[in-house]
Amino acid sequence: MSSDLLSIGASGLRAYKTALNTVGDNIANAQTVGYARRSARLTEVSTGAGQSILYRNVDRFDGVEVQAIDRATDRFRVGEARLAATADGKAKAISGWMAITETALADGDDGVGARLGAVFAGGAALAADPVARQPRTAFLSAIDAAAQAIRTSAGDLQRATEGVGDAAQSSVAGLNGTLSTLADINLAIRHAGPGTATYVELSDQRDALIDAVAGQLNIDIVVATDGTTTLSSNGQMLLNGATATSITLTVASDGRLSLAAGAPLTPTGGTLSGLATTAAVIADRRAALDVLASDFASHINQWQGAGRTPGGTAGTALLSAVGGAAGLVALATDADAVAAGSAGGVPNGNALDLATVRTTSDVEGQWNTMVGLQAQATAAATSQRATTTARLTTANAARDGVEGVDLDHEAVDLLRFQQAYEGSAKILQVARDILDTIMGLFK
Repeated sequence: MSSDLLSIGASGLRAYKTALNTVGDNIANAQTVGYARRSARLTEVSTGAGQSILYRNVDRFDGVEVQAIDRATDRFRVGEARLAATADGKAKAISGWMAITETALADGDDGVGARLGAVFAGGAALAADPVARQPRTAFLSAIDAAAQAIRTSAGDLQRATEGVGDAAQSSVAGLNGTLSTLADINLAIRHAGPGTATYVELSDQRDALIDAVAGQLNIDIVVATDGTTTLSSNGQMLLNGATATSITLTVASDGRLSLAAGAPLTPTGGTLSGLATTAAVIADRRAALDVLASDFASHINQWQGAGRTPGGTAGTALLSAVGGAAGLVALATDADAVAAGSAGGVPNGNALDLATVRTTSDVEGQWNTMVGLQAQATAAATSQRATTTARLTTANAARDGVEGVDLDHEAVDLLRFQQAYEGSAKILQVARDILDTIMGLFK
């Protein structure tokens, strides 16, 4: 009898000590990101006692033990949270860089649109007074200011391209490091054994790293029964057991991005997808600005060449666009180099034709189209980000409802297991008293 009590009491102390430690871990990590609530799964220990006089098998209660440490999780809610993180990662990257691109194409008083308008306005003033030097000087200044504005936008777009490329390089480096760590965890978790404290801790680390990968690109996840994980993206294997595939990034001369994981990889979600999308948009804007700069220089130079200077000579080029928008520069500084007169000798004949050049070149229309497209892209990206952020917030809240620690619940468990622990200690005390009494009978 006393030996049975000793066994029951000792098993209770061991089991409820583990349960109390588990509750303590929950309380200590209530605010730890990525921590999933633990619970000790308790089960009774029974031993066979043969047959009774009624010829029925009976079991004898022989204490309690911790069968496993369970980790609170819901794969459906976890999956939704990761899908939401993938969508939000893409939207965040796009919205951030679209705002920067829109700033590069700012259309304020010093912007390209205003400066182009000032050139043609200067031409009208020149046509009204083709002899005076002031209108000629102002016209050349307007051309130089327009070239400078175009160069400024080109430089800002170039820096945006470089920024996107740097961000992508950093993301790929971090992603490869994460995949390598996951490969190590796969190896460790395989040997830990389900239900152990080590297994649960490794599972937390594994899930946190998978969450990080999901934020970078869309992934398909398979978790085996032993806890190891296989990751792939659009059919490309990224992680298989203890083997991680290294992802490589290629940046084209115009800033466009391409990824590979052994074979070409085109993510449809996550930060890397957003950066690739943004890089393509910025490349398109830069190409359009190069065309605008070339058209502007070409039409102005053709107009200048068709006219005559005050000295009666044909006008020489006023602009050079070698190297595209970034290389657009004004060439003339002498007011007498402006060919306002016509070949027929009319002092303002060529200056009057500048209004026609304004229409046929449509450089202002090109700029307005570019700015309008960018404004639409930025607005769409901002709206999409608001949607994905709301989705992510909801998904994380639902996941936290399962995995998060409720301190009130933990307080109840703490009290319950503490009382059970004290009860087990009392059982040991009773067993000791019985043994002392028995031993006293033989004194």
